Amino acid sequence: MRRRTSNDTSATPTFHRAQISRRLWLGAIAAILLSVALAATVLTHLYHSLTRAEMSAQLLQDLHLVIDAGNRISAERGPANLLLASDADSHTARRRLLEQARQKTDSALARLRDGIITDSQLDRVSNVLASARQQVDMSADQLPRTYANVQRAITAMMAAYDSFKAVLLNRASQMISEDPDLSGAVIRALVLCSLRDDAGRLGSHIIAPLVAGVSMPAQNVQDSERTLARMESHWEILWFDADALTPQGHVAELGNEALTRLSGDGQLLVRRLITEGQSGVPYSMNATDFTLQYVKVLTPLEDWFNAYLNQLVGEFQQHAERALGQFFAVVLVATLIVGLIAGIVLLVHLRVLKPLLEASEVVIALAEEKTEASLRRDCSVKELQPLFEAIDTLGYRLQERVALTRQLKHQADTDGLTQLLNRRAFIHYALSRLNKATPSCRAFLILLDIDHFKAINDNHGHPAGDAVLIAVAEALANHVRPDDLVGRIGGEEFAVLLLAPDISAVLNLASRLQQALRELQLSAGNGKAIRVTASFGVAEGGEISWQELFNNADSALYAAKNAGRDCMHCYNPHAA
Repeated sequence: MRRRTSNDTSATPTFHRAQISRRLWLGAIAAILLSVALAATVLTHLYHSLTRAEMSAQLLQDLHLVIDAGNRISAERGPANLLLASDADSHTARRRLLEQARQKTDSALARLRDGIITDSQLDRVSNVLASARQQVDMSADQLPRTYANVQRAITAMMAAYDSFKAVLLNRASQMISEDPDLSGAVIRALVLCSLRDDAGRLGSHIIAPLVAGVSMPAQNVQDSERTLARMESHWEILWFDADALTPQGHVAELGNEALTRLSGDGQLLVRRLITEGQSGVPYSMNATDFTLQYVKVLTPLEDWFNAYLNQLVGEFQQHAERALGQFFAVVLVATLIVGLIAGIVLLVHLRVLKPLLEASEVVIALAEEKTEASLRRDCSVKELQPLFEAIDTLGYRLQERVALTRQLKHQADTDGLTQLLNRRAFIHYALSRLNKATPSCRAFLILLDIDHFKAINDNHGHPAGDAVLIAVAEALANHVRPDDLVGRIGGEEFAVLLLAPDISAVLNLASRLQQALRELQLSAGNGKAIRVTASFGVAEGGEISWQELFNNADSALYAAKNAGRDCMHCYNPHAA
C-alpha cells in the first residue's frame, strides 16, 4: 500500500470537515431558501400593493394641489367682482381683500413648481393671470365703470382660469397614464372642479350689467344658459356615479348641502336677476349684495370638493398603511422562521457536529504524527466524553513516540563526541543549502584538518585527543553564523558550508577560526600544554556538483598542509 504523502494528509481532514458541514448547511439553506421564496412571493405582492397605494395617494395629493390652485384662480373672481362693484368708501377695503386672495392664488401656484407642473406651463398661466389682474385693476380704477370695461375684466379672469384648465387636464391625463386605477377618482375630481368653476362663472355672467346698471345683454343671457347646461351635465355625471354620491358620513352631508344650495338658492337667484334685466325692471339687488350672497352659496360646494379629495387621499393612505403593516408582519414571521432554522442548525453544529469534526481532525493529525494537535474539552455533550478521553490518551502516547523518534534522529545525525553534524547529515543538509545559492550570495566550503593530531594521541593519549576534538568543535560553533553548517566529516577533519557575497568574507571567517584554534588553552593529564593548529582549504561553489566542490576544497586543504600547516589555501582552478 502506498504511504500517504504530507500533502494528502493536510487536505484530508479539511475535505471531510468541509464536506460534512456543507451538507448540513446546504440542507438548512435549502429550508431557508424555501421559506424565503414563499415569503418573497407574499412580500412581492404586498410591496406592489404598497407602492401602488403610496403612488396613488401621492398622485391624488398632487391632483389636490393642482385643483386647489385652479379653484383659487376661479375664486379670485369673487373679490375681483366686489372691487369692480365698490364705491369710494369700500374701495380700499375691497382692494385689500382682493390682494389677499391674489396672494393665496400665487402661493397655490408656487407649490406646483416642486415637480408637479413644469415651470414653462406655470409661466404661461402666470402671464395670462397677470394680464387679467391688470385688466381688473384698470377697470376698477376707471370711473364711472362701464359695462364694457367691467365685462372685459371678468372675461379676462375667466380666460386666466381657462389657461390653467388646459394645464390641469394635461396633468390629470398624465396621472391616469401613470395609474389607470385612478381614472375614476380623477374624472370625478375634474367634474367637481368644473362644476365649481361653472357655478362661479354663472354668477360672474351677470356682474357687469349689475355694476353698470344696464339691461341684461343677450350675450350674457346666452353665456348663462350655456353655463347652466354644462352644470346640468355635471349633475348627471355625478348622479350616475355611485361612488361620488354614495353617503359616506360628513362628506355625503356636505354633498347634499352643496347640491341643495347651488340648485336651489344659487340658480334661482341668478335666474331672477336675469329676468329682471331682460324685462327692464330695476334690479332687486346691487352687484355687491349679489356677490356676497352668491359666494355663500358656493362655499358648501368648495367644502364638499375639498372633503371629497381629502377622503380619497385618506383611503389610499390607509390602504398603504395596511399594506405596510402586512409587509412588516410577513418580514417578521419570515425572519423568525429563518432564525429558528438557522438556530437549530447552529445548535446541532456547535453542540454535536463541530466537536465530532474537531475530533476527526485531531485523530487524522495524530495519525500523521502532528503532536501539536489538541482537542478542546468544552463540549457539553456527555456522550462524547469517552471519545475525547481516548483521543487524549492517543495523543499522549504519540507524543512519547515522536519524542523518541526525534531523539533517535538526532543521534543518527550528530557526531557523538563533538555534537556537530556527522558526515552523512552534513552532506544531506549541504546539498539542500547549495540549491539556495545565488550570484549575489554564493556557496563556499571550508575544510580544516587538525595539524599533527596523530602525535597528540600518541604523546598524550586518546582522552587528550578527544578533548582537542571537542574544543575545536566548540570553537567552530561559537564563531560561525547561525545559518552556517558545521560538521565533523572525518577523524580530525571538520567542514563549514556557508553562503557569502564574495571570497573575502569567507577568508575573514577562516582567519578568525584559525586564530580561535591557536588561542585554545588545553593541557594533557600530566599538565603539559597542548598546542592546537589546523590547516584550512577553501573552495567556491557555483555551476559544479557537491562532489566537485568537496574535491576542490580537499585539494586546497592538502595544499595548505604541504605548505607547512597552520595556514590556509584557497582553491584556484587555473592553477590546477
